[in-house]
Amino acid sequence: MSGNRLGNIQGYTNYEESSMAGRIIDQKYHIYILSNLHEEIFKAVLAHELLHVYLFQNKLDLRSDIREGFCNLGSDLIYEHYGSKLSKYRLKMMNESTDPDYGIGYKKMKEKLDIIVYGSTGFTGSLCVKYLKENYPDIKFGIGGRNKDKLQSVCDKHSLECNI
Repeated sequence: MSGNRLGNIQGYTNYEESSMAGRIIDQKYHIYILSNLHEEIFKAVLAHELLHVYLFQNKLDLRSDIREGFCNLGSDLIYEHYGSKLSKYRLKMMNESTDPDYGIGYKKMKEKLDIIVYGSTGFTGSLCVKYLKENYPDIKFGIGGRNKDKLQSVCDKHSLECNI
């Protein structure tokens, strides 16, 4: 959920799966987002909720503070991209929040990495990973992609310590 425990919920992701004989045969994701949001807020909420889908798809059952903090990194990316007064205000609120999940959890996750290279299994992403490793040895960066085996190959190719 994008929001906090005080009732400021702006998005929600519902996950359903059907199984037969212990095997998953169907998965459904439903993302609900509050209507009439400003475009920047809508996109930030959507990014947050899409990261929930990522967690469901990869069966990552995290503590609530880590889960919501991780998903708030998606909102952070959107707000950083826009850089408007509204986005700066929203980032300020996220950084000042004392909510255990959406505020403190977000700050915990934000401290983990300086940058994430999404699409790191592709040609350009792999070049970015190589460049960061060779030119910025002190930067903490993560890699992202859709295929765990390909991500492991990127880790191996560039001698990275990875938890995939």
